[in-house]
Amino acid sequence: MTGQAIANDTDPWADRLVIDAVRRLSGPERLQRARDLSLLASVFAMADIRRHHPDADARGCLLRLASRRMDPETLRHLVGRDVGEQGH
Repeated sequence: MTGQAIANDTDPWADRLVIDAVRRLSGPERLQRARDLSLLASVFAMADIRRHHPDADARGCLLRLASRRMDPETLRHLVGRDVGEQGH
């Protein structure tokens, strides 16, 4: 870190506490934390998708999740989904 706060609304003491805790983690522990956070982000995104599209089936929800993570051209090439027409 370059001395910048992680978040504007976080006390610098709390930033240092988090940074120090992360520094004490081993490589595999850091990787597991990253995986856990990625999974949590997916859970939140899927909940948002289901809230906005309650009638969508599982495939439709997964495609909408993919459309949030891939550029539109790649998604169109892989599955024929046009985010511009079908949305996220």
